[in-house]
Amino acid sequence: LLPALILFHYDLLNTMMALPLGALCVSLTDLPGPLHHRRNSMLASIAINAIVVLIAGVSRNHPWLIAIEIAFFGMFFSMMG
Repeated sequence: LLPALILFHYDLLNTMMALPLGALCVSLTDLPGPLHHRRNSMLASIAINAIVVLIAGVSRNHPWLIAIEIAFFGMFFSMMG
């Protein structure tokens, strides 16, 4: 979250989106457990992230849809963790 906020503050988030995503993927390797569990969780997070990015890209021109999307994803991902 911190890399994304810093890039947003300096108006660089659009051009450097890979940096926060890379920080997210690297943070998953700090989890305890066997290597195959960590690999599977990283692949699942990449797939889920791609789906969320596609949905956000489709709804970017509809502010009311973005509000629903934020509420839904916020509740969904807080229940997963």
